[in-house]
Amino acid sequence: MQKPGDRSRGENVAEQNLVSEPTSRRWVTWADEEFPRQLRQMLEPPTAIRVEGSLAALERMPCLAIVGTREISPPSEVWMRRELFRLKGPVLIVSGGARGVDALAHQIALERGWPTGVLMPSGLDRPYPEHWMRHRHLVLQGGGFLMSEFRDEQRMQKSHFAARNRLIASLADFVLLIEARFRSGSSITATHARENARELGALPWSPLDLCGELNNQLIVDGAHLIRSADDLSNLLESEYRRRRDSRDLSV
Repeated sequence: MQKPGDRSRGENVAEQNLVSEPTSRRWVTWADEEFPRQLRQMLEPPTAIRVEGSLAALERMPCLAIVGTREISPPSEVWMRRELFRLKGPVLIVSGGARGVDALAHQIALERGWPTGVLMPSGLDRPYPEHWMRHRHLVLQGGGFLMSEFRDEQRMQKSHFAARNRLIASLADFVLLIEARFRSGSSITATHARENARELGALPWSPLDLCGELNNQLIVDGAHLIRSADDLSNLLESEYRRRRDSRDLSV
């Protein structure tokens, strides 16, 4: 993972505002004001989350979840690098920290000077994959966070991925699927997005290419077809404003 690149003045200001927030590792419970409102609204929310870094970006900017395969294909990588660098920002990008789509999403956020949230299927002292031990300082310096439902010493278990994926979907204003096959972890994230009334989009794939078979099925089932940064920016901003206005009316 590379270090963040040059940033625009606006993105630098946004980051400076975010990194002034608390960044120490802590438990955040339902009773705490800091507990994300997005998680309060989900089905079966956690009673507590373990957090390292700042959660301020969850209230200050749109949140985009990016998910997909660990075995990312060259076309997906080209699309992500081209279109996510054209995405209107700043945007908080959240994902699961795995290799492939997840890792590239976090990297692009850092290169753009945007905050990123890494959701762990393990404790924060046992990050999965382990490379997050080396890169966590970049996430924290950029105004982002690492989050887990587990004790710091808890090792990853296969059953933890579904729980982790439901948090990814619930934190987001919009969930974007880059590339995935059927019966993947991304299908669990997509299911939780729908159950928790989160908007879902997917890149279209050739029907002859099985690496994007889940994408095409989700589009048939009603997910937004995402062709470019323009499609994504418009939908993300619209959903962020809708959810913000709905929250303001309920106050």
